Amino acid sequence: MFLAQEYAPRPEEDASSTLPLESLQQVADPHFLHNCLDSLYQLIQKDQVAASTYMERLSQLHAYVLEHFAKPTVAMREELAFIRSYYELNRLRFGNHLQLKIMIPEKYHQLEVPPMSLQLLLENSIKHNRISAEHPLVVTMVYSPKTAELVVANNLQELPSGPRSASTGVGHWLLTERYKMAGKTAPRISRTEHRYEVRLPLLKRA
Repeated sequence: MFLAQEYAPRPEEDASSTLPLESLQQVADPHFLHNCLDSLYQLIQKDQVAASTYMERLSQLHAYVLEHFAKPTVAMREELAFIRSYYELNRLRFGNHLQLKIMIPEKYHQLEVPPMSLQLLLENSIKHNRISAEHPLVVTMVYSPKTAELVVANNLQELPSGPRSASTGVGHWLLTERYKMAGKTAPRISRTEHRYEVRLPLLKRA
């Protein structure tokens, strides 16, 4: 099965200058499809009925990506609806071994984030960690009113190095570029032996 080849930014593209939105979209769309098609390929080996459902839902999610990526920010409620759909898509492959816990009071749902911010982080967690009955992956999204940040974290159980787990850094690069375009501080990343955490600054509608 043909899989889309993922694009990794060249070193000169990581400079402090912000790339045009069109350039980011030329990276984001293939990046999204590459990882989704890779998951689809894995699912086809196990359950062709679930794979068919996956394809139908993927087309709906891709429509969201095409419609919203060009916007500088989207309301948290829109992004949460998208991330829940993306989560359910991946549960077709991983079942209850993948868990997403969202703890964001509704009064903060009008705050904004760059489009696909949450999806990129969930995608990153899925790609780089073991997910099984013995090693369930739990991703949490919690709003911190003290710092006005969304804290996205997961238990760290990294896959052995290999072609499927190798990181190109595209996801975090895209996040950083989107925040630079919004004139905001880049997300903060931290990790311990057992936990990986990203803090996303939330934005108010201009």
